[in-house]
Amino acid sequence: MQSKQHGSFVVRPMVAEDEPAVRDIYDAATADLRQVYAPRCGIFGDKEEVSQRLVVTEMGVVLGVVEYIDQPDQVYVRALAVARRHRRQGVAKCLMSGVEELAKNAHKQAIVLRTVSETGNVEIFSRLGFSEVNREQTNRFVATNGSDVHVVEMRRCIGGKS
Repeated sequence: MQSKQHGSFVVRPMVAEDEPAVRDIYDAATADLRQVYAPRCGIFGDKEEVSQRLVVTEMGVVLGVVEYIDQPDQVYVRALAVARRHRRQGVAKCLMSGVEELAKNAHKQAIVLRTVSETGNVEIFSRLGFSEVNREQTNRFVATNGSDVHVVEMRRCIGGKS
């Protein structure tokens, strides 16, 4: 993917020079999530797969990042994070538009992701065109308030494909 302008935002592949800003954005987003839930000790995620990242910049400043994995029939979004001061300004929408463009160009059927329900992210992804396909309680995480944690799988079809 080449750089693509969305108003004052530019969506482009991440480059090495973006790493410090991306790390800061991930660290802040993770700190926000840790106020809601945390991984349980000794329980690890799925095997590591090779991922790629897109960033959104404005006037050269990185505002957000999306990490994705190209799979046979779909693109899996592993992580999406937006700098705190730039949330609710369309950055996530631009990032997901970039992923959608990649998916369309690669003739994928869908974009898929998993999110924790208790974070409020299900509503955000629903506004971005994703539908819930599965919801289950998980023992991989523990909520800071002691309640159950639910992982929600979401899907957005590409170009009318199901």
